[in-house]
Amino acid sequence: MSIMSTRAKNCVLTITIVLTVSVAGSVCADTTSSADAPFDPKLVVARVGNAELTLGQLRAVVEIGNMYRNNPQEDQKRRRDLLDRMIDDQLVSADAKSVSLKNNNGALARARRAVTLTAAGVYMQEVMSPKLQLDSATVDSFYNNHISRYSSPRNQRRARIITAWKEGKAPGKGMVEYHDSLYAGWYPEDKIDSIYTRLSDGEEFSTLAAVHSEDPITRGHGGDLGWVSEQSLGVGPVTERVMKQPIYMFSKPFETNEAWHIVQAVADRPAGPVPLDDEIRADIVTHLVEQQKDKMLKEMGDSLLAFAKIEWHAAYSTTPHDELKNEMVLAIVNGRDTVFAEEFLQEQFRWMERTTNALPDAARRGEILRTDYVRYVCWYGFMREQGYLERPEVVFRREQRLQEEREAIVRSRIVSGPFPEPDSAMIQEYYQDSI
Repeated sequence: MSIMSTRAKNCVLTITIVLTVSVAGSVCADTTSSADAPFDPKLVVARVGNAELTLGQLRAVVEIGNMYRNNPQEDQKRRRDLLDRMIDDQLVSADAKSVSLKNNNGALARARRAVTLTAAGVYMQEVMSPKLQLDSATVDSFYNNHISRYSSPRNQRRARIITAWKEGKAPGKGMVEYHDSLYAGWYPEDKIDSIYTRLSDGEEFSTLAAVHSEDPITRGHGGDLGWVSEQSLGVGPVTERVMKQPIYMFSKPFETNEAWHIVQAVADRPAGPVPLDDEIRADIVTHLVEQQKDKMLKEMGDSLLAFAKIEWHAAYSTTPHDELKNEMVLAIVNGRDTVFAEEFLQEQFRWMERTTNALPDAARRGEILRTDYVRYVCWYGFMREQGYLERPEVVFRREQRLQEEREAIVRSRIVSGPFPEPDSAMIQEYYQDSI
């Protein structure tokens, strides 16, 4: 029995499967499943507690994952697996909402950090950014003083790429949110051939790449690979096509181990300093702005830390490392914000001494706590006083992160088991071949 079933037992939720697999298969159709069974996106597939899963939701997940390949036996299994996963997600969400974070101080601390970073970003944009000073002379000076940064030892080429991944070769989470309804369910070689035909008919390469390429890194930039060389791309068919393709000509579809591709070369430039064009100038401005922002944030953080009232508890420096417990209070900042040992323990290996590969001693622990954890608490308190924790984007991030932490706690609790087998006849029925 799967984790989903076990979770259902623990959540004490009722799961109702409304449709059979044959009906769920209608998600493969473009508009209708058959003449007498029109596609209804609002049709309920399953109910998990008070939540309903609709045929439209099921179809959307199918399209995102390109899950079906017109193989009846494989399609039936995938439909069952897909519905199982969607019910599983609903159960996790429902269970997580009932989980208290009261005794999970590390989870609360991570949520606090996420909210602090979000609030600080909003504060920087609204309050600090107008104070930034940057003129053309500063940009020119930076370019001249860092000419090696804007030089290439080799000839380079600007290129674009369109990619269609082979089954099971997509690079992980980068594809999860991608939704290409036009080519949903197509084989990659058929998809790339169709795109090649559209390019040949005069459609713009960057537009097709932005809409239909499956490469998560370049898709948002119209397929742009940037300035590349044979050395930066490495040995392989993509490099060969990019470097040999005539300027502004696009290649025929070609195959690698992972995908099908089309590439287009758009410009060449020789080795040596790169002219101070708009692109380089924008890169310098971004770099200098980030430098100034980091400096402002550090100065403000140092100021907040210097004036903070820190009540250190004896455990922060006197307790041997192997005796630290999650619930130990190490410090209280400004009378209201607490730093727990759990925060430090969950990242302890990040602070290992590089020379000795040993965990930090008590003195080093105090320094780490002050400059890292207490600093974040100070920022959090400052953002609260300034009213930024109640901003809509910050509230959204807080709820999002708290839900992520709840789900992580639920999943770890389930994985750690053991749990009794569920006795719900309805859940067992879901796993029968007749579904």
